[in-house]
Amino acid sequence: MLNFKSALAGALALALSSHAVPAVDRGQWSNVHPEVREWFKSLKNSNGISCCDTADGVRIEDPDWKENVDGSYEVYARGGWQHIDQKHVIQGTNKVGYAVLFWPSFFKNPICFVPGTSG
Repeated sequence: MLNFKSALAGALALALSSHAVPAVDRGQWSNVHPEVREWFKSLKNSNGISCCDTADGVRIEDPDWKENVDGSYEVYARGGWQHIDQKHVIQGTNKVGYAVLFWPSFFKNPICFVPGTSG
């Protein structure tokens, strides 16, 4: 019976991770410029998973993130340093300048990281 429960839990986790995650709007981004809001909505990691929206991103200050030699990143979040694989790093222009981590509370690992313009 334990193997069935483990298999069911694994299947459920896979199903949840392969679908779009609904954005959570708590009203904290009501003054964001429409161009920046659309940029946030367009972000996807290299697996094609949407980072979601401005409401799902958390600003990461410069001392709390760093780039590794291999192009991955380390981000201080949820009480410790978290490794961000290259496949979760968003490439291209950062429209806000500061680093942003997308890590919905019900995910085990971050889904996207936008490096800041300094670090």
